[in-house]
Amino acid sequence: MSQTTWCVTTNRRGIALPAVVLAIGVLAILAVAALRTAVDERMASSSVRTGAAAVYAAEAGLNETLARWNDTTTTLDSLVQGLQPGDSLVQPWRTLVNGDRYRAVVYRRFEDGNQPLYQLIAEGRHGDGATRAVSYWVTPGSGGTLGGCCKSTATVRGGVLMDDNSTLTGIEGNPPGWDPTCATEDKPGIIVEDVNDLVLSGGGVDGVPPIVEDTSMSDETFETYGALTWEEIKNMADHTIGIVGPETYPNTAPHGDPSDPLGPIGSNGLPSDASDNWIGPRHNADGTCNVDHPLNWGSNDPNDPCYGHFPIVLVRGQVEIRGDSAYGQGVFLLGPNGVSGAEFEFEVCSSRENDVTCPGMVVVGIIIGRGCVDIEDRTRFFGSVFVDGDYFQATCENPPLYVEGNASVQYSGCGVQRALARSGLGAAASRTMVRLERRAFTELLR
Repeated sequence: MSQTTWCVTTNRRGIALPAVVLAIGVLAILAVAALRTAVDERMASSSVRTGAAAVYAAEAGLNETLARWNDTTTTLDSLVQGLQPGDSLVQPWRTLVNGDRYRAVVYRRFEDGNQPLYQLIAEGRHGDGATRAVSYWVTPGSGGTLGGCCKSTATVRGGVLMDDNSTLTGIEGNPPGWDPTCATEDKPGIIVEDVNDLVLSGGGVDGVPPIVEDTSMSDETFETYGALTWEEIKNMADHTIGIVGPETYPNTAPHGDPSDPLGPIGSNGLPSDASDNWIGPRHNADGTCNVDHPLNWGSNDPNDPCYGHFPIVLVRGQVEIRGDSAYGQGVFLLGPNGVSGAEFEFEVCSSRENDVTCPGMVVVGIIIGRGCVDIEDRTRFFGSVFVDGDYFQATCENPPLYVEGNASVQYSGCGVQRALARSGLGAAASRTMVRLERRAFTELLR
């Protein structure tokens, strides 16, 4: 009988276990890599999202700052106007409704020709700390144009009398304390329909050239102002002062209610309270410029919120504005009141006409329309005059332009530009002008 013998060995060399361990290791590596990739993608996506949110916050700050800059009733406009080359203006952090924040800084860099050049940098910050900044290069707009107006110190249809050591010059000049960077070239002193209408009786005229004769002047010359008619310009008036006659002019001054905190406004458009009947800046309780007051004609102080306020004032009939060392700026429209025999005059003079120590008033801007202008007694006018003294055969005590008593009339390109830009009249007449010209596309700094 055969016998079976069993042999038992302990040296087994199979590959199943190593294969399983290797597979587990590979799967672990793949899982860790996938997890790492997911984490990286999540972090990258979060970075893009938060970075985009910060960019949007920065752009919101840029647009909001530009809007406030364009609004001449805010303090930002006046503060920027006071910057010198190399200065900066830092605005406080502001919070959006979603919790993101932004801050804007305005730098005045250098001059671009005759214009100041600014860089506006807005920094946006997302809630978790991501920050981005955008930049805009800005220069103030030229203010636009107003048809044939403002191409000389004075354009007058009718008589002109320069009397008693008065001067009229087209040599570029700026009001006291103004930054000269928006100055333009010299202009003709005066443009008249007939040189025989100009009488120099102790007064002088200067310019490049001093006198120009334009025989083509007509009613139409003073009817159309770029894209605007005379009637449309009158409808833009912020305030109307003067005596109302049979001819109706729009009175857009928001006054007349006895409960008005400024006090009741009389039929002549001026405050009935004598203590409030003076030219000068007015402010609201929160410190902003009160643009509703009919005698708030701005300020020449760059730190004053009314520094950029240039109202459009419609003057009807005869109005005398008197003031010792007073200051006013704006666009003044001369409109006859339609009363037979009325004197259509706008007088600017000192109440101390015989006091040689009184410097008189300073008036900046543009005087246009149909009527007569008297500038008297050491008053200094900077800007441009454009008047038709023959319209309606207006009867004036003096010639349509009467300058006397050591008064001066000087062309100021800066005054004309700011009056057109800040009153909005230049933009309306040009149709395409914006007050701030953006000189570069938005630049992402970081």
